[in-house]
Amino acid sequence: MSLSQKIRRISKDLVAGSYDDFLTNYSDEIKTAVNQLREMSKKYDDFISSYGSEDKFGEMIDNTLGNYDKNVPDMIDSWMSRHETISINDIVSSAIRNQDRFGTEKQMILYAIEEVYNEFKDQGL
Repeated sequence: MSLSQKIRRISKDLVAGSYDDFLTNYSDEIKTAVNQLREMSKKYDDFISSYGSEDKFGEMIDNTLGNYDKNVPDMIDSWMSRHETISINDIVSSAIRNQDRFGTEKQMILYAIEEVYNEFKDQGL
C-alpha cells in the first residue's frame, strides 16, 4: 500500500470515528436539534411573513448567531427553508465539515440550532 493510500485510509477512519463519537456522545442533543429544525421548517413560511421578507428574517438569524462561524446562520436557514425532512446525518455531517473547515467544535452547531429555536419561541413564533 502506497503512502498516499495509507493517508486516505487513515483520513477515512478518522472521519468515521469522529462521526460515530459525535453521534454517541451527543445523541440526545442531536435528536432534539432535528426535532427543533423540523418544527421550525414547518413554520418557515410563517416566519418569513412575520418578518416581512426573507432578508429581514435572515438578518434576525444572523444577529442571533453573530458569535458563530459565518456559515452557520446560512446552514440553519437552509435546513429550515427546505420544507423537507432534516436527518440526523444532515446535522452530524455538517457539524463535522464545519469543524474540519473552521476548527469549531461540532456541538456548536447544536447550540446554534437551539439558540434560533429559543429566539423563535421567545417571539411567540
